[in-house]
Amino acid sequence: MKKMLIVDDEEEFIELYEYALKDEKKDIDILKAKDGKEGLNIARNHIESLDLIVIDHPLPGIEGKDFAKTIRDEGYKGKIMRIGENLGDISKEDESVFDASFYKGMGTSFDIIKITDKIQEYLNH
Repeated sequence: MKKMLIVDDEEEFIELYEYALKDEKKDIDILKAKDGKEGLNIARNHIESLDLIVIDHPLPGIEGKDFAKTIRDEGYKGKIMRIGENLGDISKEDESVFDASFYKGMGTSFDIIKITDKIQEYLNH
């Protein structure tokens, strides 16, 4: 069974990801956190078994880029996807800690199919 962590302070997005992955849910253990600090604690407790982390940006508690750098420095080898409203606000060097980035912003299309396709791609490899 694959294991992923979703870190997002907006419950409706967590529910959206879960709904979009419902057909695969029997094969995916989905852990959830509502802020960066909680997410970091969960990731640390499952560092060897996590296949994917999906993280909101910006995020309360600890920024997504800081979360990703910290967990990578602590030995996490899986994929990290960043999904957020302000994707252009970090340097190219900081961007390199993420395997993929998707935009979710007011007045734009939020392509849940593209995101869940990427989630499935990462979990199946």
